[in-house]
Amino acid sequence: MNIKLNKKKPSTEKPIFSTARLNCQLVTSADVDFVASLYQSPEVMSHIADAMSEKQSMAAAQRCIDVTQNPSSQDCFWLLVANENNQPIGTLGLLASDDPHNSVEMGILLDPTAAKSGLATEVISALLPVTFEKMGFDCMYSKYRFDHHAIDIIAKKLNFIRVLLPEEEGKTRQKRCDLTKSRWLANG
Repeated sequence: MNIKLNKKKPSTEKPIFSTARLNCQLVTSADVDFVASLYQSPEVMSHIADAMSEKQSMAAAQRCIDVTQNPSSQDCFWLLVANENNQPIGTLGLLASDDPHNSVEMGILLDPTAAKSGLATEVISALLPVTFEKMGFDCMYSKYRFDHHAIDIIAKKLNFIRVLLPEEEGKTRQKRCDLTKSRWLANG
């Protein structure tokens, strides 16, 4: 199988998409408080990073909105809205990397009420064709705390390659999971 990788920069198109249980809408200024609340939650952030202060989380939420609304930015954040009650349950984001591999970092934050429901697997599965086909990236990766077994399970299920990263002084050890477009296509 001969798979061509993109030689050009990925698209700045920011598509909306959905799954059986979620609408994935681009974040807007109306979502800043909800997004900030996720960054402030020790439970939500427990396996990713330390929870943020109110000031830090509001700034981070505003950055998510700003890059999503910037037409020249390849970065994008979606608000995950439950179809059953039209309430937000999390965010999903892509941050373009400057590496030569045309990569994008993916992050997901879910309200604790949505944990262990299969929603993370569902929405990441739906994000893969968006990332590789619509947006034109060649590799998606995510970094997370080494002891986050739920992400390991999702990564394995979706055929990501998982690697334990070297320890950094003063930081919690992390893992990285990667999925290339060619690996995704080969495993259909």
